[in-house]
Amino acid sequence: MSNFLVEKWDHVARVIINRPAQRNAFCREMWGELAEVMHSLEKDGEARVVIITGAGATFAAGADLSQLSELKEDNVRHAYTQLVDEALKGIMNFPYPVIAMINGPAIGAGCEVAIVCDLLVCTEEAVFAVPSAKLGIVLPYSLVQRLLNLVGLSATREILFLGEPFSAKRAYEMGMVTRVVPKAQLEEETNRMATKIAANAPIAVKGSKKAIGHWFSFQDGEDHDEMEKLEGDSFRSEDFLEGLSAFFEKRRPTWRGR
Repeated sequence: MSNFLVEKWDHVARVIINRPAQRNAFCREMWGELAEVMHSLEKDGEARVVIITGAGATFAAGADLSQLSELKEDNVRHAYTQLVDEALKGIMNFPYPVIAMINGPAIGAGCEVAIVCDLLVCTEEAVFAVPSAKLGIVLPYSLVQRLLNLVGLSATREILFLGEPFSAKRAYEMGMVTRVVPKAQLEEETNRMATKIAANAPIAVKGSKKAIGHWFSFQDGEDHDEMEKLEGDSFRSEDFLEGLSAFFEKRRPTWRGR
């Protein structure tokens, strides 16, 4: 079974994260596959809007935690991070708008995929979380930047310091989500939005996305060495191993601060 399914109609493409038995959690291979899907759609040139959603009742329930313990080695982590970056840039750099159709929980990596999309439409029952604080992980600085630009300083602090799930209503209040609709109307509302975008002048829509993306490009040249060191140190810490163990053993972690 493919980890991603692609459907196309009338200049619209829908990419379905297709790992429902694992609640669409992202394994290492899926990041590479997602990058390939986005590059293929760009090369094809037919899609003027892309919808990303999850199979089943979940958008994506994070990363495959069984693989994260390998990331304490710098070379392994850098290779993994590069795969993630290429997938997310495939979304951000796609020339036309990408809509996240959030049909259920968007946790960790799932939330990361959602927030790099241009528009987010979710059900009233959708839940979001970036639980890095619960696992002892320092996030890549690029994701922190994205959150800061998207929801502002106060909400970013709330998301990262608490690490707790928050509702679709709260996500809308923060400015993360574009629209919140009843579950029965999610697909209809998302398709309606996609159809309207696809019917607009391609040169105008494409130009607008590029102009908005130019805002983020100002930060690409910053020196992130210190932040990358903090990220690497977190994966080598005792707390990270304790966070993973506690997650799999379904218990409260005992943090040591080292």
